[in-house]
Amino acid sequence: MDYMEPWKLQERTTYKVVTGRIVRINPLQRSGGSDCSRFVSVETRESGTINFVVTPETYIADFVSLSQGMEAHFIYNADLPAILIYPPQFGAVAVVSVETAANVAAGYFDKRLVNTDNTLKLNVSRNVPVVTSNNQTFYGSPAGHYLLVMYNMSTRSIPAQTTPEKIVVMCQWNEDNLRR
Repeated sequence: MDYMEPWKLQERTTYKVVTGRIVRINPLQRSGGSDCSRFVSVETRESGTINFVVTPETYIADFVSLSQGMEAHFIYNADLPAILIYPPQFGAVAVVSVETAANVAAGYFDKRLVNTDNTLKLNVSRNVPVVTSNNQTFYGSPAGHYLLVMYNMSTRSIPAQTTPEKIVVMCQWNEDNLRR
């Protein structure tokens, strides 16, 4: 792990991934009258129904259209406050269809390309596309950034290791933008 002062370790944002089948999509009208956002209900095996708000700022991998019956991974910021209702409701920061990637990981990856909770290490080769959220080639190293990692298989080691199918450097997830 990168050396940081102990009080700064809590500043890293925690992202959670929920995988399930979309059972309902409804327009979400906010007080401003915009109907660009969607209210998406997802049925999961582990947690039952979970609702997500998908806004124009939500990153949608490969620009796929969300549809009822689609299986997808929904990523949300677990550090933000959530309203206490059932079913739970979160703001989606990213959505990846299961057809695009069998597995996803999201969060900060240090200079060794290990995630914050030490559960995944990336083995990056020249064949792995590294792009920004608007699908432009990222020319720097993905190390030391918040990443959305799409992969199919990993080892059973600790941390698990994988060669990703695609890495998206989430520049907008920097520390200044995370507190919204």
